[in-house]
Amino acid sequence: MTIHWNAHTGHFPEAKRRMYQKVYRLHKSDFVKSYKIGITNDPNGRLMDYRQNGHRYNHLYVIYETQSLVYVREMEKYLVKTYWDHCDNQIRGGGGGYGLPPYYTYVVAHIPKKYER
Repeated sequence: MTIHWNAHTGHFPEAKRRMYQKVYRLHKSDFVKSYKIGITNDPNGRLMDYRQNGHRYNHLYVIYETQSLVYVREMEKYLVKTYWDHCDNQIRGGGGGYGLPPYYTYVVAHIPKKYER
């Protein structure tokens, strides 16, 4: 599995617009076959969780970083609600405990090997 660090920080309304665009590009790409949106305070640890649990996802994109648990939860809820009919999320997001900041919103995706760069 590959981790891609391209986290946006900044004013929340502007960040929402940018995160919408980032997820839209993944959603519309020909090579992403499925994806899930999530939050964590440890992207590397989350990557290990996906590996150890045998998930089909093979790319983790870190797209948003904040010190605010409120904002990271709101970002996840917004993106999951926006892409609900297309993402693999089973709940609307925003719950759970995530430890200490910084917090990250990520998209984990399944990309068939023939499309990997």
